[in-house]
Amino acid sequence: MTCCNFQSWMPVFAVLVLVSRSAARAALVPLSNCYSVAPDTHVYDLSNFYGKEFQFVQDTTTYVLRFCKDFQERTNAGYVSFGSYESGPTLSSTPTTSNFIQEYRHGDLKECENYGTEFNGRDAKVIVTCGNCPGMGRCQESAGCICSVTLEASAKSCVASVVLALSCPEPGPSVVEGFAVGFSPRGKEVVSNGFTQWGYENDEHIDYSFETSQSQVFLYFTAPTEVSKSIGKPSFFVDPSKGLDVKLSGTAAAGTPPTIMTPSILQVDWLCESTDTYLVTIVVPVQGYDPIEFSLLKQCEWKQTKQEVGSSGWATFGWLSCIFIIMTTICCSAGFLYRTRVEKKHGLEALPGIGILSSCLDMVIR
Repeated sequence: MTCCNFQSWMPVFAVLVLVSRSAARAALVPLSNCYSVAPDTHVYDLSNFYGKEFQFVQDTTTYVLRFCKDFQERTNAGYVSFGSYESGPTLSSTPTTSNFIQEYRHGDLKECENYGTEFNGRDAKVIVTCGNCPGMGRCQESAGCICSVTLEASAKSCVASVVLALSCPEPGPSVVEGFAVGFSPRGKEVVSNGFTQWGYENDEHIDYSFETSQSQVFLYFTAPTEVSKSIGKPSFFVDPSKGLDVKLSGTAAAGTPPTIMTPSILQVDWLCESTDTYLVTIVVPVQGYDPIEFSLLKQCEWKQTKQEVGSSGWATFGWLSCIFIIMTTICCSAGFLYRTRVEKKHGLEALPGIGILSSCLDMVIR
């Protein structure tokens, strides 16, 4: 019996590496604002149900819920709006992970001017239960159904309470609420509220790429105080793996915890060693959560050298000139104060070096 040749397994290992790396790139980008963050920080993306119409018939009235859009009461006399979905970053969550609460506000005002949220007309509260209606068995539709509709008598039927059984998707990754990454100290262009933003989740958005001449990128991390110490040092990988030299530095790379008031800075330096388009995926580990991931697309249209991207001699000359001017101003001011206060001189005689300048002028004139 002969042992297997290791080289024959190399293609399999390569495929496994590519599959694991592609899985690691999956970004937290909800398809719409119709999603929920459960109390255990896992995301439920309900975008597939957006606009889905659920009906509930009660006597001569038909209640229609268009999921994540609006809720209506329809009769032969017409229809009454109980509000539109309050679009926000998440749906409100109850203490259990199987129930979510949606709020629909700013419905019709007629006879409800003094009720509802902030007296803005009719409201509806939709309690979403993952699974079946409590004590009623399965819904006829696979997507779900309305279990009950109750109009609150204390509010003169201006507030509706709806129980909806929904075939909820599997929970997604956990998200760090409040964590943000941007190009300014309060920026959220790359990551907002723990979610990677559109344009920074994959390599399909060429409009969000960085040009060859841009040799540095500064990213600012901010996070709530309660989770800041759980944020670790970021790492990265590049696809293709060769041709782009990438280095991370700054306070974020050193592991300094970011806060809202004092963001940590991640400096990304990259050098194009060959011409190609590269995807730099940065992974930020967070203890107790799934890692935050976002991608930066880099276009290399020509090869660069370290001298090309480094500080030029003119930049050094500019810094030295500024230092010289500042030091000269400080010395002249100190000398002027000394000659006016101590030596009691006034006018041009109080200027430092005026005697030397006068002597030089006399020699030139003679």
